[in-house]
Amino acid sequence: MEQLSQEAWQEVAALGDEPLPRGAGGLFGALPPVTLRQDGYWRRQMARTFDDLAADLAKGGVVPLCTGEEMALHLGIRRAQNIHHNRPRVVAQTVEGCRPRPAISTGTRAPTCCLRTMTC
Repeated sequence: MEQLSQEAWQEVAALGDEPLPRGAGGLFGALPPVTLRQDGYWRRQMARTFDDLAADLAKGGVVPLCTGEEMALHLGIRRAQNIHHNRPRVVAQTVEGCRPRPAISTGTRAPTCCLRTMTC
């Protein structure tokens, strides 16, 4: 989530108040099309949601408190899935040494440092 936060702030600085064209790339381009016409103020607020979620994750868990945080969390989950699929060695190195604990619903075991509890 910290990496996404850094990317968001870089895009905020680069884009200013300019709206994004349809099909734009980058982090803000990955958000729903309704957000493309938003200005710099809105994008700064969205970037702040990545900061807030990163801080929550560092404390051990996250519960999205608004639509922006929910969208940021979706992007974070998508990024994690891509890393898991495309860079399995990075994932293995990251979780190496983590103590396993029972998963909440599947009965399987997951590394302690990767398991988060979320409440909807």
